[in-house]
Amino acid sequence: MESFFGALKNGNFAVLDINIDRNGQMVLAIQQYLRSNEVSSLEKLVKSQNLYENRWTRFNNLVESFLIYCKELNPYSLWESSFSIFQYYQDLNTCLTNESTIYPLDSLVPLFTSTTELIIPMAIRLDRNYKIIGTRQHQFLTHIASIISKLFNSIKSRVDDDKVEFANLSGKQKILLYIANKLNMIYFKINSPSSCSNIFKNLKPKSNINSFSQYPLLERMQFRYYLGRYYLLNHRIVNAFHQLNQCYQLLVTLPDSEHSAYSVIKRNNMRRLLKFLIPCGIIIGKLPDFYKLSQWDQQLAELYTGLLLGVKNGNLHAVNMWLYQNEAWLKESKLLIVLLEKLPILTFRSLLRSIFLNYCIPRHSNKLPYSVIRPLLAKSIGTYSPDIPAIYKENYTAESLENILVTLSIQQLWKGNVFPSLQVCVTMKTDDISMIFPKINEKVVSRFSLS
Repeated sequence: MESFFGALKNGNFAVLDINIDRNGQMVLAIQQYLRSNEVSSLEKLVKSQNLYENRWTRFNNLVESFLIYCKELNPYSLWESSFSIFQYYQDLNTCLTNESTIYPLDSLVPLFTSTTELIIPMAIRLDRNYKIIGTRQHQFLTHIASIISKLFNSIKSRVDDDKVEFANLSGKQKILLYIANKLNMIYFKINSPSSCSNIFKNLKPKSNINSFSQYPLLERMQFRYYLGRYYLLNHRIVNAFHQLNQCYQLLVTLPDSEHSAYSVIKRNNMRRLLKFLIPCGIIIGKLPDFYKLSQWDQQLAELYTGLLLGVKNGNLHAVNMWLYQNEAWLKESKLLIVLLEKLPILTFRSLLRSIFLNYCIPRHSNKLPYSVIRPLLAKSIGTYSPDIPAIYKENYTAESLENILVTLSIQQLWKGNVFPSLQVCVTMKTDDISMIFPKINEKVVSRFSLS
C-alpha cells in the first residue's frame, strides 16, 4: 500500500488503472492487503494519507472507489465486479468535471480515455446478456452515456479565451471531440440517435481549438461519420453525403501497407462507411466507382450494383424487390425508410428519360403523350405476389402518372409541362436530353444547400 499511495502523492495516476492487463500486479497486491488485514473504513484509510491535504474530496472518493474495486474484483465474473467498476468510472468522471485549476486534472485525462476504452466494451457485453442477468435492454450503455455526458457538459469555452492550437489546449479540451464521438457511438447503439443533436449543436461552442482540422485524424473521421448518419436518418441527404464523403476523403489518406496499424482500421471502416455513402450518392446522382468499391468489399459492390441497375433502368419493380430481399439488413442499418421514400421518383425519372430518348428525340418532337408513357410505367411498376408487403407494392399504379410527372417537375428533375386535359406533356424543343433532364446532383444541391 505504501508504494500505491506514494505513487499518488508523486502524481502517478497510472496506479489507479483498473485494467488488470496493465495494472494487474498492483490490483492483486492491494486486494491481498485489504482481504488479509482488517480495514474498518476505506474512507479513513484514504484520508489518513492526506492526499492534496484532503481538500480534493472528489479525488479521495476516486481512490476509495479504486480500493473497493480491488477488494471486490472477481476476474472470472464481469457481472459480480460490475457495480464497483461503474462506480469507479463515475467517480473518475466526477473528478474531471471539477472546474478548479488548482488540481492536476490534465493528469487524469489519459486514465479517463484508457478506462473509457475498457468500460464501453464491458457495458456492451453486459447489455448483450440483459435477459440472462435480469437487467433492462441497453441499461449499462445508457448509464455510461449519462456519465460521459456530464463530462461533456462540464467542458466550456470562455468567451474571452482566444482560440489556440491543439497542442496548447487543456487536457479536457483535447478530448472534447473524443468524448463527443463516444457519446454519438453509444446513442446509435442504444437506438437513440436523436440524442446526438445536442452533441452536434454544442461541440463548436465548447471548443477552444483554432480549427477543426487540428483534431486527430481518426477522431475527425468518426465525428463526420456519425454526423453523416445523423443527417441521413433525418433525410437530409445532401448534408449526409457531404459529411460521409469528407470522412471518405480522410479515410483514403491512411496508409495501405499491410504492416501499418492503420491498414486494418482503414479496411474495416471503409466497409462501414460505404454502406451509407453509396445510397446517399445514388439518391443525389453521385455514383460510385464500382471497380474501386469491389476492391474494398466485393459483396457490397455486387449488392448495390443490383439496386443501381434498377434505378438507372427505370425499373421500379426491380428496385422494390431489391428492397424487399434486403429488408432485414436495411432495417438494421436504418436505411429502409429513406430508400423507400427517395428511390421511386428517381426511378421514374430514369424511365421518363429513356422514353424521351427513344420516342421524342428520333421524332424531333417535344410532345410525349400519356398513352406512350402509361403502359411502360405499368411495366416498370410490375405485379407482385400476395406475400409481398403492401409498403412495396401499393404506393404507385399506372394511374399515378400525372402525380409522378408533377412531382418530377416540382423537384426540378425534369423541365416540362403537364397538360392533363390533353393527356400530354411538353418540353422545350431540343435534341439535347441534358437540357430536359439536368444532372440530379446539381438540382438537388441547388434546392437543398449545405447547412
